[in-house]
Amino acid sequence: MRKALMALAIGTATLAGLGGVAAGSGPASVHGIVEAAATGTRLAGVCVRLISAGDSRFVGGPVETSASGQFQFSRLAPGSYVISTCLRASSPYAQANVTAVAPATGKGGTATLDLVAGGSVFGTVTSEGGGPAPGLEVLAQPTSGTIQPVELFAPTRTAATGRYTITNLAPGRYFVEIGDQAGPRDHWGYGASHSVPLVVTAGRMTHAPTLAVIAEGGIVGTAVSSSTGRPLAQACLRAIGPGTAYPATTSPTGHFEFTSLLPGRWTIALCSATAGSSQGHSATIVVRAGRGSAAGGVRLP
Repeated sequence: MRKALMALAIGTATLAGLGGVAAGSGPASVHGIVEAAATGTRLAGVCVRLISAGDSRFVGGPVETSASGQFQFSRLAPGSYVISTCLRASSPYAQANVTAVAPATGKGGTATLDLVAGGSVFGTVTSEGGGPAPGLEVLAQPTSGTIQPVELFAPTRTAATGRYTITNLAPGRYFVEIGDQAGPRDHWGYGASHSVPLVVTAGRMTHAPTLAVIAEGGIVGTAVSSSTGRPLAQACLRAIGPGTAYPATTSPTGHFEFTSLLPGRWTIALCSATAGSSQGHSATIVVRAGRGSAAGGVRLP
């Protein structure tokens, strides 16, 4: 199970505004327009928000564009921002964003959001027993792996029937997967037996193959130096196995933990190790569903 590439924290500095204008307390500003990419027509009533590019906080909006398709965020701290749409599911367009710089002086930063026609994805998630799996988050993420605000990943939750619909996706290649879940067993979590690759087409609904939920597991252990036998502190480790796993950094005592791993055989090695150099300096662990597997002392260079 692959985690969302960027989680946006909603901060206490969220602003409110009407008529396409939101104001804060700094000296800088950002303004722009939203238009249809195909025709250049300016679009009124489009929801936009401002996100700090540095720490991913929402710092402005939501506001709707004016009758002439304009928006403005004023009295901002100078710096880089991401302007992101917050479209309704009924909108025919795809979510979009653009980066703008708010200078300390001058007329402010400018940006144009060109909206393209969007498509949607629908499908079903089944439980471990084969029945419907309600209340699970499902994500559609670009196969390019580009880091984008979480709105562009279009998270949604399954209904009581296990069905879901993800709207406002830009045309292109995606994979659909179950998002981060708080599993009832423990913190090891739940995921899908596989991610579903598919192509989204503008103006169409794409039917995704069924996602089957399985309980995930994890690995805990201590990384030690093969030459000194001492714990490896602040070392970057990777888990290689039947799925995607984010790197883990060891604690000052060499402790590490990998969560949300699919059941099966996983190998622990240094992030810098190649396939050849990791031989003899890695450990292979069998991960079981719903459990944390103990790796013991993993000897690494």
